Amino acid sequence: MRPRETSLSAACVVAIALSVGSSALCAHDELGECSAWAGQQAPSPANRQDHAEPEPPIMRFDRDRDGRVSRNEAPEQLKESFDRIDTNDDGFIDKDEARRHAETVRARGRQQGGARGGPWPGDGRPDAGARTPRSGLLRNEQGASEGYTLFAPLRSTTTYLIDMRGNVVHSWKSDYTPGCAVYLLESGNLLRAAREPGGQPFHGGGLGGKIQEMEWDGTVVWEFDYVDDQHLQHHDIEPLPNGNVLLIAWETKSRAEVIAAGRDPALMKRRDLWPDHIIEVKPDRPRGGTIVWEWHVWDHLIQDHDPAKANFGVVADHPELIDINFPQSSVQLSPQEQRRLEALGYIVPPPQPQGVQGSANWNHTNAIAYNAALDQIVLSVLGFNEIWVIDHSTTTEQAAGHTGGRSGKGGDLLYRWGNPRAYRAGTTADRQLFAHHDAHWIAPGLRGAGHLLVFNNGRARPDGQYSSVLEIVPPMDERGWYTRAARAAFGPAKPAWVYTAPEKNHFYSGNISGAQRLPNGNTLVCSGEHGWFFEIDADGRTVWEYVNPFGSEQPEHPPGRRPGFRPAPRPGIGPGGPPGGPPPGPPSADGRPRQHRPPGMDGGPKAVFRTARLAPDHPGLAGKDLKPSETRSVAPANDREHGDRSPP
Repeated sequence: MRPRETSLSAACVVAIALSVGSSALCAHDELGECSAWAGQQAPSPANRQDHAEPEPPIMRFDRDRDGRVSRNEAPEQLKESFDRIDTNDDGFIDKDEARRHAETVRARGRQQGGARGGPWPGDGRPDAGARTPRSGLLRNEQGASEGYTLFAPLRSTTTYLIDMRGNVVHSWKSDYTPGCAVYLLESGNLLRAAREPGGQPFHGGGLGGKIQEMEWDGTVVWEFDYVDDQHLQHHDIEPLPNGNVLLIAWETKSRAEVIAAGRDPALMKRRDLWPDHIIEVKPDRPRGGTIVWEWHVWDHLIQDHDPAKANFGVVADHPELIDINFPQSSVQLSPQEQRRLEALGYIVPPPQPQGVQGSANWNHTNAIAYNAALDQIVLSVLGFNEIWVIDHSTTTEQAAGHTGGRSGKGGDLLYRWGNPRAYRAGTTADRQLFAHHDAHWIAPGLRGAGHLLVFNNGRARPDGQYSSVLEIVPPMDERGWYTRAARAAFGPAKPAWVYTAPEKNHFYSGNISGAQRLPNGNTLVCSGEHGWFFEIDADGRTVWEYVNPFGSEQPEHPPGRRPGFRPAPRPGIGPGGPPGGPPPGPPSADGRPRQHRPPGMDGGPKAVFRTARLAPDHPGLAGKDLKPSETRSVAPANDREHGDRSPP
């Protein structure tokens, strides 16, 4: 009798070998009719060890036959689990990874008798139920703060508004991916930063260049471009009460200018430097704007390297100034980490590979927020691992100097916190911020009003990489001025409130992310790299949880950026993962350490810069149709027991 031959459908390959969203095995596999044995006689389980080990099923998608499967070669179902299977995060699934995954799936299937398992097997989630959905709404319990959540996936041109049950109640479509922030104005219009493709010579994380204001129906009513060969808006914007908008932007300084300003030539690994500046733009609708105020890092420098150069002084005597020679450790990413962030849609690579260089993105300011009562601006400066506060009550001329404004200090720093080593008031051991994002004042009327809230990403922490949310109370006197003892670091010595997960690396996100204090005292957290949003109460209990299912429609590399670029294998990456990457999770079944994979990691390119929860009475929602238009998950049982808790 001829050995029976079987054909292997793509559906079977995905269902068995990839185990997308399930621990179940295809029934054919248990009968020896599918999986790796397709196209040949399927030996019985007892005799399989006598056969040469076949190629793992996933490798059937290796169309160019280079011995590994790229994300572009993978079918849609495989893309859902690509990052989970790609354990060394090199952007490819090789034979060893495919084989280990197949073994894990089979072992799990035997343990569960073929029953459906949890969505993130082995990731250490203490509360992942057996039928929890992979994305969409995971939790909606009593005690959650009612409202609607606004977010813009980094690899999508659509901005979404969802209700408490994960239903999409509205969306705005643009021609551009985000760059990166998005806001709903009181008028009901959407204000968003957009990525302008022509942003050369700038590259890296958070690129923007364009500001758009859109009506509820998606009509663009204002655009402002801030992109040329000398300037580029990046990361964040901030709408002001007067209708103007604050922008973070780079400006270029040549090597000669930088060295003349006192920078040590040994620190110049590139031909230029990109210090940050802030501009305030008054909209000129429908297109354009007038810059009515600006502030530049370049106007507030100090250095003690060369007395013959500008800005020479004693750094420790001038915490209000910025040391041009402070090393930019937090923006130095390994090539592996850069490629991973390119895949998430956060980083734009240079037009051509440039080899190993220092980053021109010296400050890497990634967030801006405004306090109307104080007329002050707070900046999240990742390059220094600090929060900076500056005076907005100045004129542009005063902002370029050291006197004037409410504070009398012009554009000098009024307050800084997170890394006193940056102004010679501490050591590495005194550092408290690690690649942080989203510093902002807690709004009036909320728990902790007037305090600063910040997402502390935790990259390169000495005690392990994990994220946390901090609430900081800056020391101020009766006049409202920030205080510090001479030559001492700015306080506080410790945050007033810290949230970390019971398993510290549970929501670790090395980049992007944010947090928001809500009207009922809860805190909404966005683990940005994973597109994972969750709300915790004052006791740290998770009461609402959602994983972004959107954002795979854009290519990993935008037009004009290295067409056909294909990342090389990552040499030197050990089983614990690349430097700067997620920390290892618990050992796998074969004893190898593996990456910790929070919810959403399986989807890879579903990252979100940050989220915003809008209260049901937000002025911008008044009179709007908020009926659900799309649902990406079924509410878990604990939510169904409490009925429909969506805002009326």
